[in-house]
Amino acid sequence: MNKIMEQLDVDIRTNILAGSPGVVAALKVIKGELQRQPKKDLSEEESIKILRKLERNEIETMRLKGIVKSLFLDVVKTFLPSEVSEGDILKWILLNINFAELKNKYQAIGIVKKNFPGVDGKVVKDIINKI
Repeated sequence: MNKIMEQLDVDIRTNILAGSPGVVAALKVIKGELQRQPKKDLSEEESIKILRKLERNEIETMRLKGIVKSLFLDVVKTFLPSEVSEGDILKWILLNINFAELKNKYQAIGIVKKNFPGVDGKVVKDIINKI
């Protein structure tokens, strides 16, 4: 069981005791989404991808319904790693990746994603193309 699933279990128990039914419902939806995946033992990165998908879906639903605030979105965001700025990624790439050692520059995407779990590969590709 990965850290996200463990934290979900802790948060569900805590919020049941605190009497927060809306938060408990959101946590159970998230846990259910992670558990219904074909692969039962998800890595942190796989869990983050699913959480990002839930985040995007909720943002789109909010946009379509004209809703400004969502408890579900707030709960999902508590499990996502903080966003890394493009500047920080660029700085890390310049300090840590020697493109001469790579067969092609796009191999750096995997290296960056290992060091910044949850970062969007398209964002990394755009940064690399600017170098």
